Amino acid sequence: GPASRPTPPPGPPLEPRLASPRASAREPTAGRRTMASYVIAGKADDPAFARAEFAAKQIEAACPNVYFQYEMKHPDAWKDFILSVFRQYDFHGFNDEFGGPLVWTHEGELVGNGAEFVQKICIEKFGMQDP
Repeated sequence: GPASRPTPPPGPPLEPRLASPRASAREPTAGRRTMASYVIAGKADDPAFARAEFAAKQIEAACPNVYFQYEMKHPDAWKDFILSVFRQYDFHGFNDEFGGPLVWTHEGELVGNGAEFVQKICIEKFGMQDP
């Protein structure tokens, strides 16, 4: 009966190969999007973090292809968090008491503290007036 018939293969063997150009065609756009992505980390109660976030939101509004990720930490959790960031990305030149905010790119490139972010990224890179 029909049970003895061999089950057909799951589609022609060309299919997987057809799928890969489509997948890789998506990668450049994803790469371009992350190129202009920044992480802004800071303490919830820190006015400098609020300032950096405010400046970042202005950039986001003006430049739709720029994306910011905000890492707002409770002050009690900040030190452990930022020390692990320094280790993960191999950022040097900060002491253990660094209070933030800290800005870096998704590629792991250090931008600096809040003031450096405003100067290097907001003003020099995106041509904003001092926010």
